[in-house]
Amino acid sequence: MALLTMGDDDALKLVRETPCIAIDGCPSQCSKKNIEASMGKLAHNIIVTDVLRKNRSLKPEGVIELNDQGDKLAEIIAGMVSEKVDEILHEEKCE
Repeated sequence: MALLTMGDDDALKLVRETPCIAIDGCPSQCSKKNIEASMGKLAHNIIVTDVLRKNRSLKPEGVIELNDQGDKLAEIIAGMVSEKVDEILHEEKCE
């Protein structure tokens, strides 16, 4: 994200030519906004706080070192990303 904010040519080219999945840690959606501001190809946006709301039993203790519940949350988000990547690849294959 820092490279997009700084206007790095390689980063800009990459987000403009490749479908992007934004993973935002808070409702401010900075990742999504940076991709859109860079005229990137936003394919999907995952907001971690929304995932937490749907999985209220998970109570991560921190963001630097995750406990077991934080690891489970990361696994859920990784699964969501994986599913979306599969969808994107399938769509590109069908084009």
